[in-house]
Amino acid sequence: MIRQRMRWYAQTLRSCTRIALTSLQSWGSLHAFVVQFLVEPLLTYLFFYCFGMQLSDSSLSALVAAFVGPAWILALQCSANIVVFDRFAKTTTFLTLSSHQTARMFMWRYVVIVFICFLSSLITSGIAVWLAGFGGFSLLSLSILLFFATVGGSIFGALGSIAGLFFSDGFAVTNVLLVVFPLVGGSVIPLTYFPPVITKALHLLPLCWLTDAARELGSAGSSEITAWIGALTALLALWTVAAILLWKLSVSTQRKTGHVEGMGI
Repeated sequence: MIRQRMRWYAQTLRSCTRIALTSLQSWGSLHAFVVQFLVEPLLTYLFFYCFGMQLSDSSLSALVAAFVGPAWILALQCSANIVVFDRFAKTTTFLTLSSHQTARMFMWRYVVIVFICFLSSLITSGIAVWLAGFGGFSLLSLSILLFFATVGGSIFGALGSIAGLFFSDGFAVTNVLLVVFPLVGGSVIPLTYFPPVITKALHLLPLCWLTDAARELGSAGSSEITAWIGALTALLALWTVAAILLWKLSVSTQRKTGHVEGMGI
């Protein structure tokens, strides 16, 4: 009995992993996969670094901050595809009406996406550090920054795609987030260049705390990093709760109207 249950869990995890991989836009083409997870991040780092270096006191701080933004955006884009993929496949209804077991399997798909995005960001940022000649930078610090960036991006990807359930275009909110975060997240333009009132408002976004920590590490400082990471973790928890509440609202609407897609709210 136990062996059968373990076999069922293994088969279910394999199926969910395949579904998660299928939701990636580049899956099925080796060239597209390499471009999305290797070439595109490296070119984005180069652009962010070359532009941000003109506005930063330290070349290393500009480079480390440039890693955080693309890692966040990559995870946001890939995780948003999960809900949209289910929507186009007409399987969203099963998620809203099924048991907690299905919800756990749904979360496993996010774990797969987070792992792939984190691994991609870690490899490409390591290559970028080597190309830029900063070989002495701590791999542990870089891994921690990229982990938080990947997790945070996946949370906002889920939030954007869930919010997209209320519109006819599933990527309506996600596309806005993909435009906003590079501009105001601090990865290119340091937040000190914004007016103080706007800077305080932008720190409601976890990415801003993360880029502050990245620039502090790049400047060989560590005095406020613990406080920044604590604020970042608390904000990620709050935004996760917001995503869950928004999902429950979509479930409630699904049960009342009989459909989720294009509710037009």
